[in-house]
Amino acid sequence: LAGAVGVDNEQRLVARARLQTALDGLVARLKNERYSHDSLRAAQKRRDAAREADREAFRAAVLDWRKKDGPLVVERFGRPV
Repeated sequence: LAGAVGVDNEQRLVARARLQTALDGLVARLKNERYSHDSLRAAQKRRDAAREADREAFRAAVLDWRKKDGPLVVERFGRPV
């Protein structure tokens, strides 16, 4: 989610307009890719691929550590832990 908007019931017309503007901006940032089954599956595949890449990097780091082939620098999501 790109942001959050609260609704002030005291100024409901202004709040409704701000909420609609925020939603329009969110849809524009999504480049009109709606939350369909296809886009959900694509997002899940990207997530799964990123998780698998992280697991593989961790496995490789553990193997290097077990071989004592050098300093161990554990990274999670591209950042040292």
